Amino acid sequence: MGYYADAHYAEAADAVPTAVAVAIADRNAHDHGGRGAAALLTRAYVLATAVAVKERGDLAMITADRAVQAARLSPDPLAAAMAARAQTVVLRQRVTTPRHGRSRTTP
Repeated sequence: MGYYADAHYAEAADAVPTAVAVAIADRNAHDHGGRGAAALLTRAYVLATAVAVKERGDLAMITADRAVQAARLSPDPLAAAMAARAQTVVLRQRVTTPRHGRSRTTP
């Protein structure tokens, strides 16, 4: 298994930049048209989102959006589902996380 699956979140966070860079290089090597390249990039951004969510980081929304963008370039329905789930988790966290002593759903 990987760092994230084994709950080694600090190590997973350290691995994310490399995973994203490798996925981007793979996509670029396939002239932005490789079927698997877009799915791989989606997975890298989903991992980045999962780590950012665990860290309650502000980058989670950005990485989730990038996952969705990458998934749109992939014909793989699993890539689209993974990206949509990552984005949903981020949005749910933002709604339920108290900020300034109250939740975001409080008027």
